[in-house]
Amino acid sequence: MNEKFFTLSQEKQDRIVNAAFRCFAENGYRRTVTDDIAAQAGISKGLLFHYFGNKRTLYDYLFQYGLQFVGERLRALYDWEREDLFAVVLRSARFKAEIVREYPFIFRFIMNAYYEEHGETGERIKEIYGDVVKRSMEQMMQKVDWSRLKAGVDARQLLNVVIWCAEGFMLERQREGTTGDPDCLCRDFEAPMQMLRDAFYESEPSDPI
Repeated sequence: MNEKFFTLSQEKQDRIVNAAFRCFAENGYRRTVTDDIAAQAGISKGLLFHYFGNKRTLYDYLFQYGLQFVGERLRALYDWEREDLFAVVLRSARFKAEIVREYPFIFRFIMNAYYEEHGETGERIKEIYGDVVKRSMEQMMQKVDWSRLKAGVDARQLLNVVIWCAEGFMLERQREGTTGDPDCLCRDFEAPMQMLRDAFYESEPSDPI
């Protein structure tokens, strides 16, 4: 990758990154053509290759950049004392909605990259993503207050269920193109989270999320 890419203005870098996120997210790696990325970014194909060399290098850069960007933004989630799982998940949804304002296709790209088959490169992507998810899960397990779980509920399994629900919700809203209002997203997400909370937590008076 050509380091001159990082000398571009942030606006131009974001334009190229967003164009690439969108094309790969919508079409997958194999069906994405660099002409489309260049056209959406408003640059020539030659200039795109000048910065990234080839499609694979661009794709790998996007995956690394996407995980790093999301990780840095979500790090603040773990800067709190022990707290209700569902309050943490709702705050996470708000963080993610804010990220989507900057990079509308970032989460869809990351998930597609994880599930696509790319031979050795695909195995490396799965390994990197798996490590990130594992670290995030361990941080959540340590930080969340599990004291009010109903008897017999497995905390780790519940965390998996909540994460799957959150990811599915965000992906569906991205497909609908309705991720622009973080407040609306969080309001809509509260209902399914409250259902899970009622199902797995011991209730207390005046206990909405």
